[in-house]
Amino acid sequence: MAKFNISAGQMLAWDQYKDKPLDDALPSIYEKAKRDAETFPAWYWSSIRTKRLTSLTVRWLTFVLLIVGTVLPVLAGIGENAASKLLMTQIGVCALVVGGLFQVGDRVFGWSSGWLRYITTVTSMENLVRTFELDWARYVLDKGGKLTDTDTKPLFDIAITLQKGLRQLQVDETEAWKSEFNTGATLLSDLIKSQRESSDKAAEAQRAAQKAQEAAKETTDKAKQPGAIELKLVHKTAPIEVKVTLDGGLEESFVGTVWAKTGISPGQHHVTVKTVGASPVNVSKVVDVKPSTTSAVELIVP
Repeated sequence: MAKFNISAGQMLAWDQYKDKPLDDALPSIYEKAKRDAETFPAWYWSSIRTKRLTSLTVRWLTFVLLIVGTVLPVLAGIGENAASKLLMTQIGVCALVVGGLFQVGDRVFGWSSGWLRYITTVTSMENLVRTFELDWARYVLDKGGKLTDTDTKPLFDIAITLQKGLRQLQVDETEAWKSEFNTGATLLSDLIKSQRESSDKAAEAQRAAQKAQEAAKETTDKAKQPGAIELKLVHKTAPIEVKVTLDGGLEESFVGTVWAKTGISPGQHHVTVKTVGASPVNVSKVVDVKPSTTSAVELIVP
C-alpha cells in the first residue's frame, strides 16, 4: 500500500442533509463515516510497517553487538597471543559502543516508541469503528428496520461521534509525537554537549601531556648538553711542564696555571696531572661536570 499523508478532511455537516429524504441522507452519512474509518487506520498500519522493521532491526543488531562485546573480552582473557587479545578486546569495546549508539538512535528517532504509539492509536481507532457499526446496527434494529426522516439526526450523531473520536485519537497521537520529538532533540543536544565537553577535556589532557613531554624532552636534552672543566694548577715555585690526562685518555703537555677542556659529557670524570722528569709524580681528582656548566677544580703540583 502506498504511503500518503493523513488529513483530517471535512467533518460531516448537518446542513447538507437538511430536508433530504432518508434514503438519500443515510447512505451518504454512512459512506462518509466508513471512509474515515478506513482512511485513518490505513495510514497508521502503513506507517507501522517501517517503524516495526526498523525497531526490530535495531534491537537485533544491538543484541548481536552486545553478545560480541561480551564474549570477545572473555575470549581475550583466555588467549595467549598479546596482539590477538588486544584486538579482540578493542573489537568488543567498539561493538558495545556501536550497540549503545543504536539504542541512542532508537530513543532520538523514536522507532520503537513510535511503533508502540501507532499500534495503540490504530487499535483504539478500530475499536471506535466497531462501536460505530454496532451502535448504527443497534439503532436500526431497535426501530425494527422501519426508519423515518426523523431518524436521520440520531444516526448522524452516531457518525459524528465516530469522526470526533478518530480525530481526537489523531490529535492525541500527534501531541505524543511532539513531546517525544522534543525529548529526542533535547537528548541529542545533551549528548552533543556531553561529547563536546569530553572532547575538550581529552584535548586539554592531550595538550597537557604534550607540554609535559616537551618539557621532559627539553630537560633531557639539557641534561645531555656538554660541560667544561677548568683546572687550576698550583705550583710550589714557577710553573713547570706537566702532562694532563682526562679519564685515562691521551696525555696533553701543558705549562701554566690554568688548563681548560670543553665539550665534556655530564657526569664524573678523572683528571690526572703527571709531572715531567726523572721521577714523575701523579696527582688526580674526580670532577663532577654539570650540563652547560664549567666545573672548576684545583690541583697542587708537587
